[in-house]
Amino acid sequence: MLYLEFYGKSSLCIAVLYLFYILLLQKETFFGSIRYFYLLGLLLSVVIPFVYVYQYVEFETYFSIKGMTMNIEKNTSFEKEFDWFFWGGIAYFIGVLIFIFKFLIELLSVFVFLSKCNTIEKDSFTFVETNKDITPFSFFKYIVYNPSGFSEKEIKVIINHEKAHATGFHSIDILLMQLFKIVFWFNPFVWLYEKALVQNLEFLADKTALNKTSDSQSYQKTLLKANSYNYSCLTNNFYNSLIKKRIIMLNKTKSSTNKLWRYILLIPVFIIFVFGLNQKTIAQTKKNKTEINYSGSNIIVFGFKSDFDTKDINNLKTSMKKHGLKLEIKEIERSSEGLINFIRLTISSPVMTANYNSSITGDLAIKYDEEAGTVAVYSGESISEMVPPPPHIYVKRGDHSSVPPPPPPHIKKGKYGSVPPPPPHKDEYTVKYTTKVELKLTKQERKEVNAELKKVRKEKRKAVKELAKVRAELKKVRLEKKKIDAKLKKEKK
Repeated sequence: MLYLEFYGKSSLCIAVLYLFYILLLQKETFFGSIRYFYLLGLLLSVVIPFVYVYQYVEFETYFSIKGMTMNIEKNTSFEKEFDWFFWGGIAYFIGVLIFIFKFLIELLSVFVFLSKCNTIEKDSFTFVETNKDITPFSFFKYIVYNPSGFSEKEIKVIINHEKAHATGFHSIDILLMQLFKIVFWFNPFVWLYEKALVQNLEFLADKTALNKTSDSQSYQKTLLKANSYNYSCLTNNFYNSLIKKRIIMLNKTKSSTNKLWRYILLIPVFIIFVFGLNQKTIAQTKKNKTEINYSGSNIIVFGFKSDFDTKDINNLKTSMKKHGLKLEIKEIERSSEGLINFIRLTISSPVMTANYNSSITGDLAIKYDEEAGTVAVYSGESISEMVPPPPHIYVKRGDHSSVPPPPPPHIKKGKYGSVPPPPPHKDEYTVKYTTKVELKLTKQERKEVNAELKKVRKEKRKAVKELAKVRAELKKVRLEKKKIDAKLKKEKK
């Protein structure tokens, strides 16, 4: 999935850059800066998908049994679904191999062609004359042309144009674009981007060549005359399908430098891009000492740590006040390390007031039962007692139970069965009952009952695992507490 994210973001980046060029730079004559715009765009489209803005979100950790639900869906369809990711990946890599093969063939054909021609070294350029009916082109320092059909003046114009390509190392731009096109061959904006990049290189070479001649009309006629076929897409070809646009740009008034401010608009564009698509949220445990560390089955437990300072105690009071509790600290004594070793406090709920007055050697836990309105304070080993067992349903004597009877056993049609009562819970208000039920179940109904039984068993197994995790955590707490107590005893001695 990561490579899909990369290809998607990189393709979108190329599309944004191309549209930016079309809307703001297409009609301008800043050919040199536009070239660097294209090269920077290729670099950014590869780098930006890996630039992330991290957002840290704090959350409160607590264990909740109340309201725990399980959704178990049984897939009854045995029909194998079509794997789009697998076959899409196969199609992509086939396309990559095809374009790599095409690129290598084109590159090899250029080198083979240059090796078979006679060359002349002059002024750090290699001039290649050929009898083939091809348009003049350049490839790095090689300048290829067919002298037949052109006058000496026209040949000079062509060579000046190709020299501009060679000295500007425009072949590097074209090769980079070809490699980029191999990787992103599926993106139509990459093909449009390549066309615009090649077009701008021709504008830049035309501008450089035109500065060396005073006859603009003659230069334009030479462009129209060199109408042979292009040898390769990897070369800078003198003639191409953009002749009309090149002539228009040759006659266009030079753009004012005041319009260079448009490049600045790229900054907010990429800021929006990064914050919109490259934002990662990192969840971390809330560091507030007064967090509620347990909530479930109508029970809320507040932690009161021995290293609490005045600010922490005030935060705890605020948290408890939200649940209708009022905490009053009557007296606090601290050890030389700053830990609380004696406390006297009062906690008031809507129905009762709890007083606590004792020496402490560890943390405190304040347990509040929202349904009953009762409050209790635990410390040391007794903290484990504050975690209630998995919820049971209690029915007071005389009330009607909403608990459905246990699923019926398998009984043959027409027979009577005695359904045993559920095992009684150890509570004085548990209702005991025995009933007789005449069961007439069809085959389909029996299947449905069995399916429901399986779901109940799965839910039970999961609840047992969750309870085991809670017990393991409590065991760790007890061990840590024992270690702390042992250290404190050593320090006192």
